[in-house]
This record gives sequence, structure tokens and C-alpha cells, in this order.
Amino acid sequence: MKNHYYKHGMTGTKFYRKWNHIQSRCYRKKNKDFHHYGGRGIKCEWKNFLEFKEDMYESYLEHVKEFCEKNTEIDRINNDGNYCKENCRWATRQENMWNTRRNKEYTINKKTKTLPFLCREYNVSKQTVKSRLTSGWNIEEALSLKKHEINYKRTKRRFIIYKNKKVALADLAKQLKITPEALSYRLKKMTIKEAMGKKKVLYNGKFQPKLYLYKNKKYTIKELSKITNIKANTLNNRIERLKWSIKKAVESKLK
Repeated sequence: MKNHYYKHGMTGTKFYRKWNHIQSRCYRKKNKDFHHYGGRGIKCEWKNFLEFKEDMYESYLEHVKEFCEKNTEIDRINNDGNYCKENCRWATRQENMWNTRRNKEYTINKKTKTLPFLCREYNVSKQTVKSRLTSGWNIEEALSLKKHEINYKRTKRRFIIYKNKKVALADLAKQLKITPEALSYRLKKMTIKEAMGKKKVLYNGKFQPKLYLYKNKKYTIKELSKITNIKANTLNNRIERLKWSIKKAVESKLK
């Protein structure tokens, strides 16, 4: 006798669970991840499981064969796109984590990918590329330049892009009348524009200590510490965190 409820015989399989997860993310408001999917307007364009199976099952088996079932997850190529054949692929757990909205996308050679994918493709450390980008390099230089291709004269002479020109870090430091190390320190904390416009004097790669007015004279925290015999950390905590006045911070005795 024919079973009218029998459709595909895959209920309970891991492939069927993938389908269930897609449906839950897109349409079930109680799902903890709904706000990342259905809440953002992302939909599933497959009308039923059989359509999903027809488009994705063969590639699923190939991926499982190479990476095993536990390490096979469905991944949307465009994180703002729907679940459909054109926008979905099978990926490992790590690749799936790389392709998230938290990872910024870069375009190189007319291809747009997140930074982890590009680093793997060009065989460059992600930390190295991030550091280069922070220093003002463009994505192509950050990925393609090897260590031996960079001129290391004059404190590891480095080149950065400033006003659409490739300029040596040491030459920019000369303009600001600071050391290349000091400018390099600035670039770790701010953009090139901010670093070049910063008027505050730096020395030995560190910012000039903050001065505090006490009895009509200006002192650093260390100098105030010597005068009062109170630890510099204690004074700094009183002034910066507790927002005490300078007079109160200096003249209040330790209990």
C-alpha cells in the first residue's frame, strides 16, 4: 500500500537538518539567530526540500567526501543575499566564520573577498596585512609585497600612501619634525590624516606626558608623586578615574 506521507526518505539526515536550519533562521522568530537572517529580510528561495536537494545535494556529497560531514556547512556568498543556488555553497566551519559581516571585504583583481580568504590565497599572515593596512598601505601592496621587497634603511624605511602618493615614512616624519618611530607609533593609533595633523609633540615613540597645574606650576604625574610621596598610579587613579581635583588628589593622605 502506498504511503501518501512519504516524500524523500531523508528526514533525520544531516543534509535534511541543514534545510531545517535555513527555514528556522529565516521564518521562526523564536530562533536565537532570527535577527541575523529573517529579521534582516533574508529569505529562502527554495520552495520545498526537494528543490533544495536537487540543487545542493550532489555538491554536498562532494564536500563531505573531502572534508567530512561535521565540517560541511552551508554558506551564503553574499551575506546580504537570500538562500538560493546562485548564492550558496558548501564550506568548512572555518571558511564559514571567515565569510561573515564582521569581516571587511576587499576587491582585488575584480574579485571581492574577506581578508582571511585573501590572506590564505596570497600566503600572507593576517596580522601582517592588518598592520600594513593600518599604516596606510593599499590592499594590493599589503598582500603582495614581501619582506625582502621593502627598503629597511633608516629605521626600517617604510612606504605609505599619503595624498595619493607613495611616500617614505622617514620623509613624512621629517616634515613633522619627529622621529620615524614616533610617527609609526601614531599610525598604530590613528589614520594618516590624523597623524599628520597632530600638533602634540612626541618623543621616543611616546606621547608627551600630561601636565597638571598645582600651586601655579605645571607638573607631570611622576613629578607630583615625588613631591607628595604618593604613588603615581594612585594619583592618576584619583584624578582620571575618580575625577578628584588636583589639590584634593595631592593633599589627601593615604589611609
